[in-house]
Amino acid sequence: MHRLATVLSLFVLLGACSKGPAAPAATPSAAESEAPKPAVAAASIGIGDVDSSMQILLRVSERSRSATILEQERMTMTNKLTNVAVSVLPPFPGELWLSATIKSLIGFPGHAVLVSVNIFVDEKQVDTFSYVVGEDAHTNPKAHEFDALQGLASPPKSMLVRATADVTLYANTAPADLDVNNPPPAGLEAKATILSNPVRIEF
Repeated sequence: MHRLATVLSLFVLLGACSKGPAAPAATPSAAESEAPKPAVAAASIGIGDVDSSMQILLRVSERSRSATILEQERMTMTNKLTNVAVSVLPPFPGELWLSATIKSLIGFPGHAVLVSVNIFVDEKQVDTFSYVVGEDAHTNPKAHEFDALQGLASPPKSMLVRATADVTLYANTAPADLDVNNPPPAGLEAKATILSNPVRIEF
């Protein structure tokens, strides 16, 4: 009996040795390693995100700042600009340049946003411009300067300047594919209007 167990053990040992070392794991081919990776999905962004993250800041432009143009900015506790008061002392300037800067707190990767800005002096539209932003909206603010006194023979006692921006979200659209001058139609659910801080100018 002891001899039979010894013979069986020898056969088991010989069988294990005949299998040899385990085969190495297969490595991906060159074609598989160079295959393009799937594109990153566009961020989930709605018009509410655009509306809440964008703002228009109206201020006196650097080109018109002087000792006779006094500007006072009023801010909220969260450092948000609410309004600007400007006092212009004599001699009155022939020009008074203001700057409209449109900023965003976030970018819009995978989407395009059409921004159409209208500028008003005493409720009369005096300037307009449009542009498109996308992923770089939060790192590429748009600045536009205009002369608040353009077309006036003499300055009034007071004027109110404000701006609005009509924003339209085009989901899953590259900014380069959006024609500013001929944008495709969009539903009301993709649109919003942003208001600037007012600027009151006293002469």
